[in-house]
Amino acid sequence: MAAAITLAEADAARALRAEIADHLLALISIGTLIVLPTMPTLPPEDIPDGASFSEFRAQTLGFTCLAGHSGLPQVSVPAGLAAGCPVGLSFIGWPSADETLLDLSVHLEPLLRSTV
Repeated sequence: MAAAITLAEADAARALRAEIADHLLALISIGTLIVLPTMPTLPPEDIPDGASFSEFRAQTLGFTCLAGHSGLPQVSVPAGLAAGCPVGLSFIGWPSADETLLDLSVHLEPLLRSTV
């Protein structure tokens, strides 16, 4: 799959990644967090194939790669159950907020422990 990607396509993807990173960095200042579910959906009951797998993969990567592609710290904490499946809550912090996010996780753990 990667071998089929052209240099122009790779350059376009890098430019889009930089644009998304710039947008996120503009949204988040010191003391601000982006809070979102760790995963966009519950896991599929059956392993999807074809188009349904591509859609599931795209949704998942859209949620799980934001911080990494932007160079921002992210932490995910257990937040309970949905349809019998564990779910997580993610916090994306400002640049260099790593320790703050870890402190937040430690303080949230006792509050969320009873829900998991």
